[in-house]
Amino acid sequence: MKEVFKSLVNNESFIFLLLEDNEEALGYAWIEIREYIHEISIVETKRNKGYGSSLMECIYEIANDRGID
Repeated sequence: MKEVFKSLVNNESFIFLLLEDNEEALGYAWIEIREYIHEISIVETKRNKGYGSSLMECIYEIANDRGID
């Protein structure tokens, strides 16, 4: 599984984002550059605090920079 994940991370068709606050991992996003998001996850105790919205703003910026609507 570790090798599969390494191949995904090194594939330019995918972007992985890590959401952190004070060096604590709070969530992540797995994006495929084909106009959709594979997965977004926020640590359960940090949900409903705006972290997912912040992550989506970053995703929108990446999409916009790549000409994806």
